[in-house]
Amino acid sequence: MNAFIKAAEIWVPNHTESDRSSHLHAAASYYGELGHFAEISATMTFGYGEGLPGSAWQCGHPVLWSDLRSDRFKRSNFISDTGIDSGLAIPIFAGDFLQAVVVLFCGNPGTASGAVEIWQNDTQSPQQLNLMDGYYGVLEQFAAISRNMTIQQGESLPGKAWQLDQPLLLQNLANRHCFIRAHPAEECGLATGLALPYIDNHRNGHVVCLLSTLGTPIASQYEVWLPDGNQLKFHDGFAIDGSDLHQRYDGDQIERGEGQLGKVWLSGVPHLASRNLTAPILCLPVINAGRLSGIVRLVL
Repeated sequence: MNAFIKAAEIWVPNHTESDRSSHLHAAASYYGELGHFAEISATMTFGYGEGLPGSAWQCGHPVLWSDLRSDRFKRSNFISDTGIDSGLAIPIFAGDFLQAVVVLFCGNPGTASGAVEIWQNDTQSPQQLNLMDGYYGVLEQFAAISRNMTIQQGESLPGKAWQLDQPLLLQNLANRHCFIRAHPAEECGLATGLALPYIDNHRNGHVVCLLSTLGTPIASQYEVWLPDGNQLKFHDGFAIDGSDLHQRYDGDQIERGEGQLGKVWLSGVPHLASRNLTAPILCLPVINAGRLSGIVRLVL
């Protein structure tokens, strides 16, 4: 099984500084076998607007760079032999305050079969989403269809996640009538989709979509946890090994501060664990207008 995500990072601002003179420092990372890239990354910091993490901080919304060989990517000289071709940066805000920036690096077009997209609402038509940027690996036909598409609020995977204001997982995309790209998804083998909505205080929306094939999955396990009053409960999930996650988490109720998911809920800061684990685990909070919409846990 090939991994679509080659590396993952969490960058956090200085705790002693609150303004834009702060810099982002690496808080956690996973690089697999990319040892040299890991060594270089460990020495770096990013200012406001600098590099991929700093750009997401400045923009205030997710950013996708499909070409990491340009000078704007500060580590462009060190990726030629990594299999990395694109990077997705997701800033996590609690209101106006940056909590962290999560960066996911994806494989190159020669081997990668999957897609990462960012949809944004159209300022001229506020109830519509247009594709802001996308990385599709070898899925050129699916890319062409997606780039010429407009999605209404509540329609398909990104529009529904935007309407619900919560993470949304869809399996078996080819047979989902609610997924308007079902036919091209079937042709290219896309099977699973995960949408993460990010909505600012002005109701401007961006939706990150991770679309996965079975041969090159975005993650080996997806979990969506949603707040229910004072507790966090399992909502949906999928594991490529066929495990029944609904049965595994049936009745589980997590309090704020309890376990890793509860700590992410309490702090609003994402968590990445990789040491002493067979696979790294990323816990990614979705926070909109200062309120937790859900937490996505990915086993990479």
